[in-house]
Amino acid sequence: MKIILASQSPRRKTLLTEAGFSFDVCSTDVEEIECGAYSRHIPLINAIRKASAAARLFPDALVIGADTAIEFDGTIIGKPRDLEDARRILKTLSGQCHRVITGVALFCRARCLETTFSEESTVCFKPLTEAVINTYLSRVHVLDKAGAYNIAEHGELLIDRVEGPRDNIIGLPCEKLALALRTAMLLDA
Repeated sequence: MKIILASQSPRRKTLLTEAGFSFDVCSTDVEEIECGAYSRHIPLINAIRKASAAARLFPDALVIGADTAIEFDGTIIGKPRDLEDARRILKTLSGQCHRVITGVALFCRARCLETTFSEESTVCFKPLTEAVINTYLSRVHVLDKAGAYNIAEHGELLIDRVEGPRDNIIGLPCEKLALALRTAMLLDA
C-alpha cells in the first residue's frame, strides 16, 4: 500500500525515513487551529484535518497526518511571530517543564480506514540566562518551530531533561506510528 505523508516538515520526513518506510509527500493547505477549550486535543484535530485533505487526493493510499504542539500551563505555545516573540517564549519556558503533544491520523478512504492517536512527552528547560537565549537564537532558526526551539538543534543549551519519546518532541512518535502502519498494512493484505 502506498504511504503519503501529509507534511512538508523535514524533521517528519527524516524520522519516517529512519523508521524504514517508503513514502511520498503531499503538503496540504489546511488552516490549523491554535487554541480551544481542550488544548491537548488541538494537535490531533489538526492531524485529522491534514490527513483528511490528503486522503481526498489519494483515496487508495495510506495517508499520515501529524501535528505537534507545545502545551504550557494549559495554553498552546505556537510558532513565534518574530525573534522578540521567540525570546519571550524561551523566557517563559526557562526553568519550567512543558508538554509536547503530537497528534497522528492515518486515513485510507478506499478501505474505510481511520485511526488516530496522540503521544505526549515532557521537556524540562534549564534556567536560561539572557546570554544563553541570545546564543541559541543566533544558532537556530526558530521562527518555524512551535515553542521557539528544536531539541535536535543545540537543544543541550536549553534542555535539562526529557520524559517520554524524544522523536515525539521532534515531530513524529515513530514507535506508535510504526505499529499503526504495520497494522494497517496487515489489514490490507
